Amino acid sequence: MRTITLIFLALILQLNAKGQFQIQDTELKITFPEKWTHAGDQENEQLKMSTFKREPIQDSEGRGIIANIALISESNQGLDVVTYSAVKRGEMPNFDVLEVFIPKDWKMKYKNGIGYKGKYTDVNGEHMVYVMFFVNGEKGVRIICDSTTEVFNKIEQEFISTLKTVNI
Repeated sequence: MRTITLIFLALILQLNAKGQFQIQDTELKITFPEKWTHAGDQENEQLKMSTFKREPIQDSEGRGIIANIALISESNQGLDVVTYSAVKRGEMPNFDVLEVFIPKDWKMKYKNGIGYKGKYTDVNGEHMVYVMFFVNGEKGVRIICDSTTEVFNKIEQEFISTLKTVNI
């Protein structure tokens, strides 16, 4: 009976850990829905980045659009989250801010953050993004959720539910 109980507990723990990812060099974890896969990591002297891609979503032209989420961790140089977000937004490609929110607005578990909903246009057309900034100790974290505007309404709730999982 003890063996069956241990196997059952192991299965439960495995299911709970499915899709959970430790954000590099932080205590923070994030959980992804099943349709998302870890596409790879990159790093240089300043930052570490992990990229996640979703199964394709069909647009009106029949193209398979692959939404993505990038997790970037780096030194925050002792900045508070608002200053960190202002500095890092200045270093990012421009996007038009449509909405500003804090974790309390979404009932998020991890509170030391600020987020933006925005849009930008590149060679592939118009995109919608959520860009969330967190501070965890001496580390700053940027989470960038990106898809084309056309399929954004199909993916937005997945972006929001994923961002809401960020926690220690």
